[in-house]
Amino acid sequence: EDGDGLSARFGPQGASPEAERAVVSLGIHPEYSRFVTRDLAVLTLVSDAPVAPVAASLEPFGEERLGEPLTLVAFGQVQAGEAAPDRFRRQTQVELGELTEFQLKWFDEARGACTGDSGGAVYGGDGALLGLIVEGDPGCVTWGAGVRFDRLAGFLDGSDEVVPPDDDDSAAEPTDCAAGCSQGIGAALLLPLLPFRRRRR
Repeated sequence: EDGDGLSARFGPQGASPEAERAVVSLGIHPEYSRFVTRDLAVLTLVSDAPVAPVAASLEPFGEERLGEPLTLVAFGQVQAGEAAPDRFRRQTQVELGELTEFQLKWFDEARGACTGDSGGAVYGGDGALLGLIVEGDPGCVTWGAGVRFDRLAGFLDGSDEVVPPDDDDSAAEPTDCAAGCSQGIGAALLLPLLPFRRRRR
């Protein structure tokens, strides 16, 4: 479908971007399931981005990466309950604690993600872009999760292949969003479809 007035913003502050590009098309995964499995879309911009893109890592990986440091980069709130986030780009580091069929998860009482961080990058310890932030604890502590690029390689590389589910992820209940989730689409080249949460110290 077309971009419907969307744009991608570039720079360290989302509210005052250094550059902006119109979105001409938006592709949502055909088996999209909110929060749970294929919470991902791809945007096509009207012209090249003003910065060099970071390639998504599509190589399969497994539990050998548990315990690896993950770097989260996003523009959301610093803690739950903020009246209005300043939309500055921030980063924090957590540890890969669990892998499910379509998600990578972290568990940390002090750091993670918060409202408005949906679509933020999840980098592995080797600097590879492993996924994007999609959900977490409504209080911005305890846990968070990102969608795994390696499980959606066929969608991301433009082929017709779609990875079928082999568990019950698609039937799971969505995260409680009482703390402030708002439905919408983030301005990222690869993005999940709903915002999310973070706390940093």
